[in-house]
Amino acid sequence: MKKRQIIVIALVNIMVVAGLLLYIESGKTKTYYIDLQKVYTEFELKKELEQKMEAIVAVTNEQLDSLGMRANIINSSLQAAPSDKMKIEEYNSIAAIYSSKSKQFGEQKSLMAKEYDQQIWSQLNEYVREYGREKNCDFIIAGNGDGSVMYSDGSKDITDKMIRYVNEKYQGK
Repeated sequence: MKKRQIIVIALVNIMVVAGLLLYIESGKTKTYYIDLQKVYTEFELKKELEQKMEAIVAVTNEQLDSLGMRANIINSSLQAAPSDKMKIEEYNSIAAIYSSKSKQFGEQKSLMAKEYDQQIWSQLNEYVREYGREKNCDFIIAGNGDGSVMYSDGSKDITDKMIRYVNEKYQGK
């Protein structure tokens, strides 16, 4: 009977200590931080959209270069015959098209960059919220070098984990 009492008392003590530890641990706030710029830069969606935009910009630059070369060729021929009205009109026409296309492409690029940026931030914010819910975080603070997080214990930095998480989520893993 004594052995049984000792075992029961030991089990009760273990349960009390475990309960206290759980109670103490549950009262702690789980606050982590991420280097937002690093997460953004390493986000696969951002990299994909950046490549897509670079390809589009390359095509538009080729079109502008082609127009510029035509204008230069006509301009060179005007040096030989400066009073050739047809060449002057052709040059002016191409110069106007070049200027118009350049402005149009610039506006399209700006609009596309803004649209892509909104898409990236929307997806990234959703993934960070999901991570916080899955990991039972109370706070995930984003530092981006502007002074919003002046110091944090390195053990609270989950930047690399967040990068892996958002890229795995994006890739459907």
